[in-house]
Amino acid sequence: MQRSVLTSSTVSNNGIANYSHQNNISTEELQRLLLPITLPPNHSRATFRNWGKTYRCAPRTVFIPENEEQCRFIIELAHRERTTVRACGAGHSPSDLACTSGYLLRTDKLDKVIEINVPENYVIAQAGISLHVLHERLREHGLAMSNVGSISDQSLGGVITTATHGSGVNYAVIPSHVLELTLLIADGSSVTCSLSERQDLFLATLSGLGTTGLVLNVKLSVEPAFNLHEIRNIVSFEDGLKQFESITNSAEHVRIWWFPRQRVWRVMASSRTNQVIP
Repeated sequence: MQRSVLTSSTVSNNGIANYSHQNNISTEELQRLLLPITLPPNHSRATFRNWGKTYRCAPRTVFIPENEEQCRFIIELAHRERTTVRACGAGHSPSDLACTSGYLLRTDKLDKVIEINVPENYVIAQAGISLHVLHERLREHGLAMSNVGSISDQSLGGVITTATHGSGVNYAVIPSHVLELTLLIADGSSVTCSLSERQDLFLATLSGLGTTGLVLNVKLSVEPAFNLHEIRNIVSFEDGLKQFESITNSAEHVRIWWFPRQRVWRVMASSRTNQVIP
């Protein structure tokens, strides 16, 4: 059997990187190339269950790619097998968003930090990196994300495509800090987009639930690291309703947990501080 490989990339006039497969590459060869990253059917991760354990599925095949080339092979094989490809990170969505009967692409190993730029306050990382790992890498350089949710188990690509939020009435959702994206789209091409380049694709991807393509790399705006001082209070449900506006504006980041059976709110209000926290 003659082996064929991806040719080198070429960049067209519109800036899209195009990749061509040699015509004589066989489906059997694609399957052989993907075998090292294909989970066997009896593997514990060959089925998918979301983080909240509310949904599960048994995909046709589960892949854990380690690089962009393997992702491109997966898409090519999906074309030939006439099936779909869904990507998932931590599966944190409470919905069945990642469930599929086609191919499931787990992004665990697409988790590299490509660049950290301290003077310009941005980081470029692969979309599969988990937030808690990204936090550690940023902290090494005295940087931090501007706003995060209650946990950091999610992948960077996941929080972007599902419009994950943090807290604070003056803070937008986490995807609002994205400066640029690199996507692998359905024809196997890698595309760069931002507010100034392919704006429609960029905006659609930020809350696109994975429908515009596979997010490969993310350029994210960050800022110098900071500490938060948090004050916690218990407020009755009735008082909370009366004071809702003042509570939500009482700090930069405010979270409210409602406990219906006790008829109380637990209010956690955090603001930035220069105080050194041990």
